Amino acid sequence: MKVRARKSWALVHPRIGSMVVVNPGDRDRNSDDPLVVEYPWAFEAVETASAEPGELRAAKRPARKKRAAEKPSAGPEPGLSDDAPKEGFSE
Repeated sequence: MKVRARKSWALVHPRIGSMVVVNPGDRDRNSDDPLVVEYPWAFEAVETASAEPGELRAAKRPARKKRAAEKPSAGPEPGLSDDAPKEGFSE
């Protein structure tokens, strides 16, 4: 499994003993990398694509259903007219 640093960390490398800086933008590391084994809390799993670049996915998405046409409105509500003054507006 591939992992990536959660944020920037300065860690002591378990094999060579020197400080190593890992950043989220760095290369992805394997889960058996010595830094990942020693400091698992500093890394998170990388989501992988469902297909390689240039390949088509085998699964087809279902077609979207068309919405039913909305009913035309019957006009303004009873008791309201366009000539009536609106609340909060003065002429």
